Amino acid sequence: MAPVKQYLVLMLALLSAPAVFADITIGMSAGFSGPLGQDNLAYRYGVQAAFAKLNAQGGVRGESLKLEALDDEFSEVLAERNAQRFTNRKNVLAILGGGEHSSLALARVAEREDILFLGGVAMPPQALDKTRNVLSVRPTMSTEAGFLCESFKAQGIQRVSVVHPEASVMFGFVQQACQAQKVEVEGVSYPANSLGFHDTVKRASAITNSEVLLLGDSRTLNILLRQLGMSFYENKTLWLTSAVDPKSVKGQLLSIRSLKSVSFFGASVLTTPTYQDYTKSLADLNPYLTPHMRGFEGYITALVLARGLEDVVNPFNLETPSDALKLPLNVVRRFTGWVQEGKDPERQRQLIIALSVMSNLNLGSGAYPGFHAQSRVVDWDFFIVEN
Repeated sequence: MAPVKQYLVLMLALLSAPAVFADITIGMSAGFSGPLGQDNLAYRYGVQAAFAKLNAQGGVRGESLKLEALDDEFSEVLAERNAQRFTNRKNVLAILGGGEHSSLALARVAEREDILFLGGVAMPPQALDKTRNVLSVRPTMSTEAGFLCESFKAQGIQRVSVVHPEASVMFGFVQQACQAQKVEVEGVSYPANSLGFHDTVKRASAITNSEVLLLGDSRTLNILLRQLGMSFYENKTLWLTSAVDPKSVKGQLLSIRSLKSVSFFGASVLTTPTYQDYTKSLADLNPYLTPHMRGFEGYITALVLARGLEDVVNPFNLETPSDALKLPLNVVRRFTGWVQEGKDPERQRQLIIALSVMSNLNLGSGAYPGFHAQSRVVDWDFFIVEN
């Protein structure tokens, strides 16, 4: 066959080839086991619900989203091992998840492997230090602690009792922030195992302060509140961080004077189109799953990630045969269904850049956030919500 005819045949084949693309694999490492894992599971299901909805609509420019989730059991060592497995064996494009302790490990791998770690679970500010590869959809714990203590100060509250898990990183940030605001903090810790709550109940029952901040996860706090009983909270104002779903806690507080929670979505989030989409997508994923604010965070994180991917995954618009000559070989392979296996470091770097410069995101949640250029954290506004 003459060279010109070979060229024409090749160009026609490219233009008529079906759009066969590889999956975009995203890794997630978080603590899913035990009672402490319920909130993280809700977050994971939120991500999966968003991916399923996006895939049903054609994915991201024809590429389906796939989630690979591993339990790190709240261990920094396991989190680093999971992240390394994602990058070495799964060729993931980004890593999600994290936690009070594991975020630091995931950040180290992101720096070492030059891959995006998009945090959406509790993020200490240290995880964002000295790397451009870490971004966070949820505010850092130190930022939220600062907002809480400023709110205490603004309301004339001079003393707060904090009921918190043992070795809680968030409690340390609350102490530091409240000290700066001259708000006195009294701490009462509880173990991860609810069988050891007996001593905690005795110490918490002795709290006479009317303002009590509860730290931890929704399920564990429910168990603790049941053991404390109505005499503990009937004359108190209870405060929750954004990490706790107020709906799941409120059912225990039959005689509560007041329940206040921190939110970066706002009081009207439950009526927004995106939250309604989340509840429907979650039911489509599994009708037995219950909507949860941490699950909604996962849903939002997946939408933010998809926006970034839209700027990275090329649509391959070929209008003339000569346009195909402008495509690099790996693009032609992907377009024709001949998918190149292995890591795609260029796309990983492009994704980090694409997300970093995003602003005024319309996620249908009633706000238009974006990533702050310096902190690399989405610039949500905080609210105190009366429940």
